[in-house]
Amino acid sequence: MKILYFDLFLGVSAQSIFSALYDIINTPSLNVKADKYDVSGILCTNAQPLEDNLFSQDDFLFAKNVCKNILRDEKEDTKFFCAINHLLKILSPDFIISSPIYDGSGFDVKTNMCIPSPNVLKMFKDLKIPYESLKIQKQLAKEDGIAVIKSVSNDFGTLPKLDIDKIGYGTDGDTITRVVTGYEKQDSLCDIFEISEEIANIREISYLTK
Repeated sequence: MKILYFDLFLGVSAQSIFSALYDIINTPSLNVKADKYDVSGILCTNAQPLEDNLFSQDDFLFAKNVCKNILRDEKEDTKFFCAINHLLKILSPDFIISSPIYDGSGFDVKTNMCIPSPNVLKMFKDLKIPYESLKIQKQLAKEDGIAVIKSVSNDFGTLPKLDIDKIGYGTDGDTITRVVTGYEKQDSLCDIFEISEEIANIREISYLTK
């Protein structure tokens, strides 16, 4: 089974998601402006889909769902949502898992806003998305990124055991999204024998202590 994992250790935005996916799927089917930037010592792709892309009806439906049903804002710019869906169709994972979304904490004097912002915290609550706080006085979780993660993720949790295929890093300049693709690791015969032996030992101890 092919797994796609979103590692949101430094926030999330629609642009950082798209950039991370584009980092591993540099496809000619999209017209994209892309550069590489060093963010916190990590070389990340910063990418934007250009206005002349021709998206499918399915891409537009995905964007409409994100805007209308999650963001409650039909005026939201949809190009990142369409482009993300386009790349996900190319990648075609069987299952998508996301880490908790990490955000800053405290008070951001630049934006004069508490962190997480009231809107972001309400999204975490209403959408039942697990989140963690970092000791960084900066808003790292963006509403458009949260909406995408909620729309595409089948589950939340830690990175499962994978035979890793690709790793991508994307940024919008502030946040970093890491994507990991791979195939579910199957237990070897040695692992199966060790587990069977452990179960047998537990049963033996249980029998002797009765």
